[in-house]
Amino acid sequence: GAFLFLVDQSRSMNKQFGIDSSGNPVPRAAVLAEALNNTLAELVNRCMRDEGVSNYFDVGVVGYGNGGRPAFCWKNGLAGRGMVPIAEVAKHARVEHQEIVTEVRGQKVAETVTVSRWIDPIAAESTPMNGALNLARAALEEWIYRHPKSFPPVVINISDGMANDVSSDEELLLTARRLTGMQTTDGGVLLINCHITGDTDNSVTFPWSP
Repeated sequence: GAFLFLVDQSRSMNKQFGIDSSGNPVPRAAVLAEALNNTLAELVNRCMRDEGVSNYFDVGVVGYGNGGRPAFCWKNGLAGRGMVPIAEVAKHARVEHQEIVTEVRGQKVAETVTVSRWIDPIAAESTPMNGALNLARAALEEWIYRHPKSFPPVVINISDGMANDVSSDEELLLTARRLTGMQTTDGGVLLINCHITGDTDNSVTFPWSP
């Protein structure tokens, strides 16, 4: 299978999402990076076997809004790569030690845990989401050509706003439909959009209405 994450890195991602345990504001970009790093770590864990990490997945991360055009945003040993086998993703994790506070029998206990990171919080410029969807289509065309009988690729687009590289919603929708129109023998590409916001309204999941 394949997982491709499209990550909004526009300047609005610097807005507050919530507050941390110390009462300090947390920007949306930090929340997104934390969630994505945790997800990548979970994908690695799902592929862990006695002999090491098995390459059940290829994974890519496209950032849009940082600099010019959308681009794969791997760093360090993965810099310049596109879709990467999960074993290589695991190999190039940046391992850090982080102190967390948990509550045990009513007492707060500090402990140090090891976390893996690949993506840093970025909040820079505009929101070229249409370009990110087009880059995803180009990358997955090649992947599907090489894996025609696989489970269809899963694309997860995470953003806090609207695309500013299209002239209409219909143009963006057409690009998305071109992406989901690509197929393996098992079905079409799956596109999931996640909207991140600092609002306190109730979450909306798989809405029935437009």
